[in-house]
Amino acid sequence: MKKFVFFISVLILSGCAAKQELVKTDDSKIIEQAKNAIEQAKKDLLDAKTAGADKIAKEIYDSAESKLTVAEDSFERKDYEISLSFAIKSSQESKLAKLISEAARAIEQAKIDIGLAKEVKAEEICPDLMKQAEEDLSLSEKYFSSKEYEKAKDFAKKASEVSNSAMKMVEIKKKAENAIEQAKKDIEESKKAGAKEKSQELLKSAIDSL
Repeated sequence: MKKFVFFISVLILSGCAAKQELVKTDDSKIIEQAKNAIEQAKKDLLDAKTAGADKIAKEIYDSAESKLTVAEDSFERKDYEISLSFAIKSSQESKLAKLISEAARAIEQAKIDIGLAKEVKAEEICPDLMKQAEEDLSLSEKYFSSKEYEKAKDFAKKASEVSNSAMKMVEIKKKAENAIEQAKKDIEESKKAGAKEKSQELLKSAIDSL
């Protein structure tokens, strides 16, 4: 009987020890997850601030910052599951704040680029490109209003690219016009010097450069 009781006691003790080891292993895992999530949340918050989210998307940025504080406090109190949950939520909000900021800044840049293109009369030289830039900007603002920030950013960047292409076309046209004017002057000088054939070559070269 004593041997039987001893055997049962050993089994119980072994089971408790195994359970404690399992709990210890689980704790170690959640601690590591919470720690990593907090570090990632810090990085995401910094990235958001670098993108200007603390000013452009202040409400969401502040919320992300508050959640990170809760995550850190919970970790100190050894509430690791709560810490992990709030750290993850903080990262999500930081990323959203960053995206909103990037989209808003891209829209503002597109407006500037279109304005600069209009200043050099790009609408007269390449109206199709300018029309496309205006349409892309309009779509960007529409997507921003509907909180589709990724699309808003993409269309704003496209508007900038198209308007910059229009400005380059204006620059190319001006260079070509200057080349033709210079060729005409050279032709007149050549005519005066009696080099009629040479003058025709100069004009042809200028036209070919268009």
